Amino acid sequence: MLPARKHLESLWQARVKGMRTMDELAETASFGTLLRKYRQRAGLTQTALAERAGLSRRGIADLERGVRKAPYLRTIRQLADALRLLDAERDTLAATVPRLGTSFASRQLEGAQQKQRLPMALTSWKRASQLSVLGAHDEFPPPRSLDAVPDNLPLQVSSFVGRQRELAEIARLLAANRLVTLTGAGGCGKTRLALQAATDTVDAYPDGVWFVDLAAVADQQLVPTAVLAAMGIREEHGRSAMDALAEFLRHRQTLLVVDNCEHLLDACARLADTLVHACPQLRLLVTSRETLSIGGEAAWRVPSLALPASNQTPATEELAEYDALRLFAERARLVRADFALTDDNALQVLDVCRRLGGIPLAIELAAARVRALSVGQIAERLDDQFRLLTGGSRTALRRHQTLQALVDWSHDLLTNAERVLLRRLSVFAGGCTLEAAESVGAAQPISRADVLDLMTGLVDKSLVVAEDSGAGTRYRLFETIRQYAAQKLLDAEEAADARDQHLAWCLELTKDAERGLHGPQRRSWLVRLDGDQDNLRSALAWSIGSPGRCRGGTAAGGQPHLLLALPRESGRGP
Repeated sequence: MLPARKHLESLWQARVKGMRTMDELAETASFGTLLRKYRQRAGLTQTALAERAGLSRRGIADLERGVRKAPYLRTIRQLADALRLLDAERDTLAATVPRLGTSFASRQLEGAQQKQRLPMALTSWKRASQLSVLGAHDEFPPPRSLDAVPDNLPLQVSSFVGRQRELAEIARLLAANRLVTLTGAGGCGKTRLALQAATDTVDAYPDGVWFVDLAAVADQQLVPTAVLAAMGIREEHGRSAMDALAEFLRHRQTLLVVDNCEHLLDACARLADTLVHACPQLRLLVTSRETLSIGGEAAWRVPSLALPASNQTPATEELAEYDALRLFAERARLVRADFALTDDNALQVLDVCRRLGGIPLAIELAAARVRALSVGQIAERLDDQFRLLTGGSRTALRRHQTLQALVDWSHDLLTNAERVLLRRLSVFAGGCTLEAAESVGAAQPISRADVLDLMTGLVDKSLVVAEDSGAGTRYRLFETIRQYAAQKLLDAEEAADARDQHLAWCLELTKDAERGLHGPQRRSWLVRLDGDQDNLRSALAWSIGSPGRCRGGTAAGGQPHLLLALPRESGRGP
């Protein structure tokens, strides 16, 4: 036997022996225990491992604590690569997950780096050595690629923070529905959440997981072609792209993630409807600022990142567990390695995250400013968010590089009447009822009867948030959107008229409340006034600052009503 061959065979026998030892260890050790052992040996914190593997710190913590006992194979591969584990260590880690099975895990985890570990010329010899040394043809099938499940999911270069409940909910929706649409305001994290959900469930789709980004597609007719291109499927002469796509996916168990659909709603709706009816095993995960509005669609609004309630101020250790603050801290460390949440800055970070509405992109842009500003200085400058929140990644979509560009994109997709109503809604502080919106928004070119449909459209497009207050539905703008709309109101030279309308509505409210507070509905009126305290203060400030502007002397005459409606230290007015 040639010396080189003898050497390789001895190495292989040693490895087999090592694998058997590791298998014995895997029988007594849990996945979390081994993961912690390997992480500590590598000298990594949970945060550092999360960043290197493209996972969340909380996810790492849950795995090590045993909260999650059966991670997906893709997650195991990411961890093994990040920890630079040897082959046998990879096998051992995977073997602790019962549903994978030792031989399955072994061949899956090996395949990815096959070409890096052995020259191509030795691959077939290694296969023969396996069979001759072990005498077990069925235990070692031909090595397979890492991507036994084909996918084109882009590799994420920054860590995924939090969102564990959201990921669980999306997984539940995908299990129960064939079309799931994630909606939400620009920058709320729809794309990143969809990608992570797809990554976490990749092993559930043996025929592939495919990501299609439609941001750069401007022509509705090119949507099916864009999907074909993303999947690497060639168009056929004389056959439409839609037919080719439907035929390819007809009998495949596949997940298709279609991102940025809001500017191509009609085409995306046709695509989804056609594929759902033609391909019974297909699942579609769509992101859009507005739903597709077709049969069978399960729409789910992506929430802002978790924050404490407005009346809560937890200790620093507890604050560090909220997703919004964790995101700020992790992104701040990318530009200033020594950044950490401390007793000195935690409340300032909380203030920044609250004022940004927990919107991930806005928080990331704010965190990037710590290279030149303290957190306190960032908070002080948030009154002009669009000037402060710039400087996103040069390789990101252009509309994700600045907050201004992000909101411009959403604003450009509105009808003219929706733009008019949106800017008029900016005069409300703390939200409003539909009746209040009708009182302020109904002026040329909008009639009172138009407001409900226009408001519904703004809610559907994720620019207005509808909330059940217990006393009926209230509508509000995120502070980011309110600032933007307020500037549009000034640009249109409508600010003074809209503020006058707002003041007039507040005066009518307080006059009605004055009568109601003395009757049997006192309690409901107190609740209603509580909900509009910010509006009343804003109207009072306008009436004091602009007495000459207000119609018919309503400013001076109405100030006593506004003052009586505001709370006093010893209680409310009569």
